[in-house]
Amino acid sequence: MGNINSISNIKMLLKLINKVNNELHLITCHKTVKEAQALFKQHGSKSESLVDEFLKQKYQEANKENSKF
Repeated sequence: MGNINSISNIKMLLKLINKVNNELHLITCHKTVKEAQALFKQHGSKSESLVDEFLKQKYQEANKENSKF
């Protein structure tokens, strides 16, 4: 399990380092979290949680599949 966590940590670290025009740009975890939260807030629904929206979509897809038979 330690190996999997190490790989996850490395992947996360690589996302915090960007190469732009042969320069390395470091991004703090705090900034990355804030950007992710802003994206979710922008695309999320105020009346439903993202999980509720996801489940609703999956139920609709399942109903469409079941109605074919």
